[in-house]
Amino acid sequence: MPGEEEILTYTLDVSDVEAKAGRLQELLEQIKAKRAAREDTSELEAQAGKEIDALGKLADKEQETAGATGDLVKQKD
Repeated sequence: MPGEEEILTYTLDVSDVEAKAGRLQELLEQIKAKRAAREDTSELEAQAGKEIDALGKLADKEQETAGATGDLVKQKD
């Protein structure tokens, strides 16, 4: 479990989430355009998958930190 200081100072940086979501939206628009032109989208789809994975990791970190914070609060009570 992370130290108390780490738990209490961690915050999810919304700009990271917004940037990844924006990049994902761009990729999806590019995929849609390439599909309409009947072009290969495999590279773009792989990039989109990486962005989705990165968003998932941010969510996992937030949940992990929230759980650790809850444990710390219980210990203090």
